[in-house]
Amino acid sequence: MTVISGTQCVSSVQGEISDVLGIPRHKIDVKVKRVGGAFGGKETTAGMFASATAVAAHKLRRPIRVLVERFDDMAITGTRHPYRFDYQVAIDDDYRLLNLDVQAYSNCGATIDLSGGVMYRTMTAIENVYNIENVDFNGKLCRTNIASSTAFRGFGAPQAMFCTETIMKHIAEEFKIDVNKLREQNMYNEDDVTPYGQRLTKCNIRRCWAECLELSKYETRREEIEQFNKIHKYTKRGIYMMPTMLGIGFAEHKLLNQAGALVHIYTDGSVLISHGGMEMGQGLHTKMLQIAASCLEIDISLVHINNTSSDKVPNASPTAASGSSDLYGLAVQDACNKLNKRLKPFKDAAPNNSWKEWVMAAYSNRVPLSATGFSM
Repeated sequence: MTVISGTQCVSSVQGEISDVLGIPRHKIDVKVKRVGGAFGGKETTAGMFASATAVAAHKLRRPIRVLVERFDDMAITGTRHPYRFDYQVAIDDDYRLLNLDVQAYSNCGATIDLSGGVMYRTMTAIENVYNIENVDFNGKLCRTNIASSTAFRGFGAPQAMFCTETIMKHIAEEFKIDVNKLREQNMYNEDDVTPYGQRLTKCNIRRCWAECLELSKYETRREEIEQFNKIHKYTKRGIYMMPTMLGIGFAEHKLLNQAGALVHIYTDGSVLISHGGMEMGQGLHTKMLQIAASCLEIDISLVHINNTSSDKVPNASPTAASGSSDLYGLAVQDACNKLNKRLKPFKDAAPNNSWKEWVMAAYSNRVPLSATGFSM
């Protein structure tokens, strides 16, 4: 069975269809050319539509197409998790953060979906860019009668950052100090350790902050805006700068930090790439084309990206957690490096030949021109 689905994870849809129909995964091929926007919303929810379509196709033995009307789509589709934060914070006489106690409540909607992972990311992002000696975080998942909340860009971290920056603003207003000075007083330094035990190496938080202040001419613009607001009663301007820190990759489920790719070289010199990632507007396919062309030292016009397909790259992880370019780029590079190693004897033997001639020489000597790549 071949299924075309607008999803961020072909393996997930493949598995759901397999469970629903009671047939093994090797009989189900899920394909995606590109997705018209996603960033979390199509990580888990596409399976319900794909599974229903697959049941109809399996029963009727004919092609089935399902398009969800806009009203139904909006009613079903989940959004970012709304949060409520209750907090207590302690500081010393130098306004250094000593203790942060946070109780977080997330509105999960009708089902659990990815709410546990979202809360986990909220927990590991709660300190934002600040070195807090003690952090006590308690999160509760709240089941409610709305559409199930799901993955959404940032995956719980923006909520945590907003909470922490609200706290910083609260402290600054309470003690009548500049919030940016308060931030700088508490930012991480090199080799500091986060509340969850990660040692920060190559910590550029302070450098990035200073450069942003300088390049944006923040202080000058803020003074100009304050003067403007004093003399204009109805028209107001504003400017704000806020630091953020976001970890990439899957933290709670490290097994998902893996990627595969398949690269074919044809005898006319053209190259076909298959990888497990989804193109959803972030330019992933373009990056993979560039990596392959650079590794093989050929013109990018010779390289083509195939559909993302579960029969080409099995067990693909979701395109999520801001890590797809890193993972799939290394997988494509790994496959291309294997092919370069096989072509090297023919390049060394005839360095003035063309790419196509090297490929034909390898083919004539029965050298395989396909390779898989893997990264983790």
